[in-house]
Amino acid sequence: MCNPAALLAIQVAQTVISHEEQRHNANKTADAIKDGYKASDAQMQERYKQINADAAEKQSARAREAQIERSRIAAASGESGLGGINAGRLEGEAEGAYGRDATRIETDRAGAERASFIEMQGIHSRSQSRLNQIKYPSLVQSGLQIAGSYLNYKKDVGEPKKTGRERYGDDYDAYNGAGY
Repeated sequence: MCNPAALLAIQVAQTVISHEEQRHNANKTADAIKDGYKASDAQMQERYKQINADAAEKQSARAREAQIERSRIAAASGESGLGGINAGRLEGEAEGAYGRDATRIETDRAGAERASFIEMQGIHSRSQSRLNQIKYPSLVQSGLQIAGSYLNYKKDVGEPKKTGRERYGDDYDAYNGAGY
């Protein structure tokens, strides 16, 4: 049979190593989840930039179209002698169309940003849920495991038998009837 003290030392070492491996694995898992979240966040920031750039490009293109339309109306008014109410009405219709288009472009941009924001909230919630599910090792459990190993050691080794003097002290002779 092996030396009980050596077995105890091995069991304690195994418990400590196991605890540290579990903690290390849990930390690596948490780091991977956090890195994934950061990558998703960076992608989302890039998507926000693209949404705003696309909206600005559409807005600019529509503003150019509106300017060309106003120029055509002005040229047609000058060539035909059209003026007053008719020219004002045509310019008003062109401005109204431009305003509706600008509003639609802005609404689409805001909707795309809102959808992206909601998607990012979902990614955050899933990441947090995964972080919460990581099982970290318990110091209490490891301590109890070590204590159990120690108790098994004490049971295997046993208590040395105590003599009467060790058990009762100097009063042993008095209780044993010696000296009376």
